[in-house]
Amino acid sequence: MNKVVYTAKTEDWIRIKRFAKDTGVHLPEPNGKIQFLLMADKPGELAAIIGIDTTYREAVLRSLVIDGHKCKSDDVFYFLNTALAYASEQKASAVYFATPAGSSLFTPLGFEEVEFSRLPEYLKQDWEKTYTNYPQEVVFLMKKLCT
Repeated sequence: MNKVVYTAKTEDWIRIKRFAKDTGVHLPEPNGKIQFLLMADKPGELAAIIGIDTTYREAVLRSLVIDGHKCKSDDVFYFLNTALAYASEQKASAVYFATPAGSSLFTPLGFEEVEFSRLPEYLKQDWEKTYTNYPQEVVFLMKKLCT
């Protein structure tokens, strides 16, 4: 089935929150810094979401939520490549991502594991608060972009 990826609008926020909640993910309230990309398999039917924070020179992928019943691995790679292209269009020099899924899924996209101590200072502060009490081990990933 063909999927469509598009940039979220303000009126999409209720659907985004409902989709995330239905998959067991809590999203923080929007703060204007994060742009969401949405993947739909039918009009109004979300299959995946991802937030892209381009506040700093680097982009940070946040809140990747995928409906495994609607997305195959090819869909996920397409979606992540679209997110990387968006970050590149925003002139990001690199993309960072924290995931409990491990690095093997993201290595084919050019992501490499990075030690916490080598993260930019703003990410260390943010992710230290976020992941200190996280129930799973988290891997930090980075991909340099050509700008």
